[in-house]
Amino acid sequence: MVYYILSFLIFVLGLSSFSEKNKKDTSIAYIIAVSLLVLIAGLKTQGSTDYLSYKNVYETFSTNVSFESSYEIGFQLFQNTFRILGLGFLFFYFVFACVSIGVKTYVIKKMVPYVFPALMIYLCGLYFERDNDGIRQGISIAFCYIGMYYMLRDKKVKMIISYLLAISFHYSSAVFAITFVLGKVKLKDRTIAIVVGIFFILCAVHLSFSNILMNYLPSEVALLKMEQYSNSEDYSVAMGITVGLIFRMIILLLFMFLHHKMQISEKLYLILRNGFALSIILSLAFNDFIILAHRLPYAFREFQIFIVPYMFTAARRTDQKQFFYFVLWIYCCVILYRFLNGDGAAVYNSYSNYIFDLLSM
Repeated sequence: MVYYILSFLIFVLGLSSFSEKNKKDTSIAYIIAVSLLVLIAGLKTQGSTDYLSYKNVYETFSTNVSFESSYEIGFQLFQNTFRILGLGFLFFYFVFACVSIGVKTYVIKKMVPYVFPALMIYLCGLYFERDNDGIRQGISIAFCYIGMYYMLRDKKVKMIISYLLAISFHYSSAVFAITFVLGKVKLKDRTIAIVVGIFFILCAVHLSFSNILMNYLPSEVALLKMEQYSNSEDYSVAMGITVGLIFRMIILLLFMFLHHKMQISEKLYLILRNGFALSIILSLAFNDFIILAHRLPYAFREFQIFIVPYMFTAARRTDQKQFFYFVLWIYCCVILYRFLNGDGAAVYNSYSNYIFDLLSM
C-alpha cells in the first residue's frame, strides 16, 4: 500500500507543475517528493528481495577487499568504510539511498522540462526495482546518468570519473560507455524502427546472442557471475516478449513520431532515441537469458525517465498536459500492481520502515 500512496502523493504534488506561473511551488513540491522517495527506500527495514542479503553481508563484515568477491570493488569500499567506522546497517543503507536517489533526481531536474512525469516513470521502474531493491545497480545507474549530464556539457574529466564509478559499483554499466557515440549515430527514425522490428522477429523465432556474449566476456569476474547465473533457473530462463517490452516499443515509436513537435535539442534527442532503441534491441537479442535481457540494457531502458517528459512538450495546453499526467499516473499504478501481485510479491508486501516501527512502539 505504501507504494500506491507514494505514487498518489507524487501525482498530487505534480498537478500544478505544468503552469509557468507555479515554478516556485514546483520547486517546493519537488523537494517534498524527493524527500519521500529517500525516506521510503532509505529507512526501509524489510520489503525487498535483496535487502536481507545486503544486511547479512554487512553484518558479517570483513576488511579484506577482493577483486574475486561477488560484489564489485566500489561497493565493497563504500560498505567497508561504514563498517570500519562502526556504523549500523540502517545508517549505511540510508546514506546509500541518499546518494543514489539524490544523484538521479538531480540529473532529472537538470535535464527534463517537467520533473513530475519523470519522477512518476522513475517511481514505477528504476526506483522500485533498483533503489528499493537492487541497490548496487541503482547507484551505478546514478553515476551513469550524471556522466551523461557532464558529457552533454563537454566536461570530459567529470564524465569519465562518473563512468568509472558506475562500473565499480556494477559491471553491467560498462555497456553505458556506448553513450560516447550515441549522439553521433544520425540514422533516420524509420531506420531505427526497422532495426528494432528485425530484432523483434529474430526474438520471435528464438534466435539469441547469449552464448556469443558468454564466449567473449573480457572480465573473468563478470564471466564467473554469468556462469553462476546460468546455473540458476530463476536467472537463466527465457524472458519472453513481455507487456513491458511492448510498452517500451510503443514509447520509442511515439518519441520518434513526435520528434519534430517536441522542444528538445537534436543531440539529446539522438542520445535518448538511440540509447532507448539499443535497450530494446539488447532485451530482444538476449531474450533467452532473463538476467542478461533485463540487467544489461537497464541503464538505457530507463531513458524513458527523460523521454516521457519531453513528449509532454508536444502538447500546447496545460489541461492537455495534466490529462496526460493523469494517464501516466494510472499507468504507474498498473505497473506497481504487477510488481505487488506477481512472483515474489509477498516480499514487497512485507514492507516496513524505521519510522513506522518507531510510531508503533
